[in-house]
Amino acid sequence: MSRLEARAHATVLVTFYLLMAASLWLIWTALPGTGLGRAIVAVVLTLPLLAPLPGLWRRHRITAVWASFLLTPYLVVALMEVVANPSAWLPAALVILLCLLTVISLVAWLRISRLQPGT
Repeated sequence: MSRLEARAHATVLVTFYLLMAASLWLIWTALPGTGLGRAIVAVVLTLPLLAPLPGLWRRHRITAVWASFLLTPYLVVALMEVVANPSAWLPAALVILLCLLTVISLVAWLRISRLQPGT
């Protein structure tokens, strides 16, 4: 594995973890109410972002392909919150930015880690 591929892989993992944190923040601020119920709902809605992490840690390229599709609902919700909920524009804008950065880093890692001909 080249140095560039290692950096691209690390970028994928970092952006995924940052996206999870920003999504939790967005869901927490967008949900009405207080208390344990709100926290449980926020965690449950963020759990799907954990699904690709084992495959990404193992550097499975197919996981990076379907992980990019997993980001679509989070991008849609963040776009909706930017438009509909002025009090949640900051975490929503952060989620939008991180979704785009995560997709870019996934595609970059896939292109960099492509198998060389003859191997």
